Amino acid sequence: MLSFGFGWDEEIEIRIHDLSGKLLRTTQYGDVKENVVQTHELNSDDLSEGIYFAELIANRSGKRYYLKLVLEKF
Repeated sequence: MLSFGFGWDEEIEIRIHDLSGKLLRTTQYGDVKENVVQTHELNSDDLSEGIYFAELIANRSGKRYYLKLVLEKF
């Protein structure tokens, strides 16, 4: 699960990459309201255990944020 928030209204796109940088999937998350924490549940059924990166693209401001993800399946 990813949790994120911004100090301004924003439109978010989430991209998941493997360690080599290969783009695995893109999700148009949509509008995020100012100062509201959002959560996004990542469907990992087709991903193996390992390390991934989530790229959050703030389309209105043009900023990009990166999160390191460690996937463990139980």
